[in-house]
Amino acid sequence: MLSEVQHIADRVALIRDGRLELVDTVETLRQRARTRVEVTFAEAPPAGTFDTVPGVREVGRNGHVVRLTLEGRADALVKALARYEVHGLDSHEADLEDVFLELYRRPAGAP
Repeated sequence: MLSEVQHIADRVALIRDGRLELVDTVETLRQRARTRVEVTFAEAPPAGTFDTVPGVREVGRNGHVVRLTLEGRADALVKALARYEVHGLDSHEADLEDVFLELYRRPAGAP
């Protein structure tokens, strides 16, 4: 139960294919993970609007709603969003399960 582990553990290890992949603090792992951001606009900005924003990747659109992932600080994204009329903004910081799944999707040995 990764949700419980993040509340009681200071450090965690990822073992993959019988090999120790990494050992780090829960907090450090969460800081490295991507934040999911969902933005509802008055009018959807053009496709590709957020392609040049550092740390941001667009992962989906549905009408006026744009879903993004953010790695690192939010400052550049906030400044990019400020150019448009935003009706709603929801962000979800990664929990330990999100971090684990993200790391497991990467090729073995990748940073």
